[in-house]
Amino acid sequence: MGRWNLAVALMLLGAPALAAATLEATTSDGRKVVLSADGTWKYKDARAKEKDAGEHSRPAASTQQFQSPKHLYSLWYDPKKWTPEELTGGPAEFKLNYKGGDAYFMVIAERISAPVGTLLDIAVKNAQGLDPDASVVLREERKINGVTVTAMQMQAKVKGIPFTYFGYYWAGESGMLQLITFTSQNLAEEMLPEMTDLLNGAVITGK
Repeated sequence: MGRWNLAVALMLLGAPALAAATLEATTSDGRKVVLSADGTWKYKDARAKEKDAGEHSRPAASTQQFQSPKHLYSLWYDPKKWTPEELTGGPAEFKLNYKGGDAYFMVIAERISAPVGTLLDIAVKNAQGLDPDASVVLREERKINGVTVTAMQMQAKVKGIPFTYFGYYWAGESGMLQLITFTSQNLAEEMLPEMTDLLNGAVITGK
């Protein structure tokens, strides 16, 4: 199974956390983050943490725009870091590859409406149906470019390969969105800040 087919099948999976360890890194906008071996992360200083709890906006380096044909969102991304991937079927309407390593992004946009809690619960149940050890390691609300979304991070060991998935989820009267990044678990510490910057480029226009 190819990497994109695997992502479509297991886009919302989770897995047991690894042994505790931390590493510091710097995001593209200069903020310091503390990375844990289980793939979770947090901002190093309290002021940055307060910023995380408030409004997120697209990074200045995200200058390339993809406009959804379903008119639910647009995505701004850094073309120096991310490149579009050819669509070869499946539910995703847009895909990106990280130029510097094995990290990926896709968007699933649907005009069917349902509560976001239902969307998340179904995603977790589907994940656990494929991987009995699937588990959510992060689930919280964030405001991205003026719109509240749910951020959810999950991990899974698929065919012996551990993956980390991190995405933003939104649902409204006009439809539902799943904006999902993923990478191998051993690269999660390095890639999560880059994946988060990419997700913060989403401008949701659906109602």
